[in-house]
Amino acid sequence: MTDAEILDLFFARDEQAIAKTDEKYGKGLLHLSTNITGSALDGEECLNDTYAVAWNRIPPLRPLRYYAWLCRVIRNLSVTVLEAKTAKKRNAIIGELDECIPSGSEIDGEIRSQELGACIDSFIRTLGADHARAFVMRYFYSEPIGAVAATLGWSEGKTKTVFFRLRARLKDYLSQNGF
Repeated sequence: MTDAEILDLFFARDEQAIAKTDEKYGKGLLHLSTNITGSALDGEECLNDTYAVAWNRIPPLRPLRYYAWLCRVIRNLSVTVLEAKTAKKRNAIIGELDECIPSGSEIDGEIRSQELGACIDSFIRTLGADHARAFVMRYFYSEPIGAVAATLGWSEGKTKTVFFRLRARLKDYLSQNGF
């Protein structure tokens, strides 16, 4: 079933929309959430919350890239769960980018946050295919270094070095673009 057909089910308020979404994207969304939260149980809860968000926001919203939209929703929910669970303890993966990305107090409002997101997207487009894939795997999907290395056929040492250099390049890129 295509994304357009699934979205049509949402607009018809047919509960099969959730079942079809789960059938098509459930495993990937659960994997993403479990990587971020570190818990299959929390991942499952975030997955269910993602479906509730989809049900409540579609319609009137009709995402152009349905899976990407679902990934953003579950990622945001998962990070919120992680922050609540760890409170003062920081997720190492998210903390890796702290030196590069300005804190929330330095970003004025949602428009500035969107500009930051667009700038990071632009940075990713400047990378070669393997580096872009590694960046997204690590910092969006929260994949462990070992998994990124295995997927790309790199050693863990090379992968760590690549991430160190990518973070330095991101910091320079953001500062050149006013962040």
